[in-house]
Amino acid sequence: ALPPTVTTEGGEVATVLADMKEANQLLVRNVTAAATLVRSFKSMAVDQAQDSVEAFDPAPVIHDALGSLAHVLRQKGQTLEHEVSGEPVTLTNNPGRLSQVVNNLVLNASHHAYDEGPGTIVVRQRTTATHLELEFEDKGKGMDDRVARRIFEPFVTTAKGKGGSGLGMSIVHQIVT
Repeated sequence: ALPPTVTTEGGEVATVLADMKEANQLLVRNVTAAATLVRSFKSMAVDQAQDSVEAFDPAPVIHDALGSLAHVLRQKGQTLEHEVSGEPVTLTNNPGRLSQVVNNLVLNASHHAYDEGPGTIVVRQRTTATHLELEFEDKGKGMDDRVARRIFEPFVTTAKGKGGSGLGMSIVHQIVT
């Protein structure tokens, strides 16, 4: 029971309590989501800080990288689709570098293809017993042939003066090759 000093201005106590319950549930969901993101960021940061080569399953690495970006894309009205096919694979490499490739490709599409506006980015993950293939697709504005020919060169960007450094795709190329 509520103490006798609790009053509401023109509303029922039950309505106020229902609103408080809903606000509390929203708060718990958001704090839980934030904790999940922090764990994911910490995992990626540790992976990227260590330049060790190890055997790993790429599926959870890619899942975590995409999960850490989903909220950023959602704020822009963008959606992320992740399609997975194939058989389990174990890679021997640095999982942090794979995270960095996924991050750079998704953020590049988010920033350049859609100018920070709404759109969809599709990541297709295919595996065989020995290989991983990633395909990134967006239906954004595209790029002209001049940019496409130079996309992996440092400092090439379609967003000069808008926060684009032109290093994202160059870093991806260096890691992959």
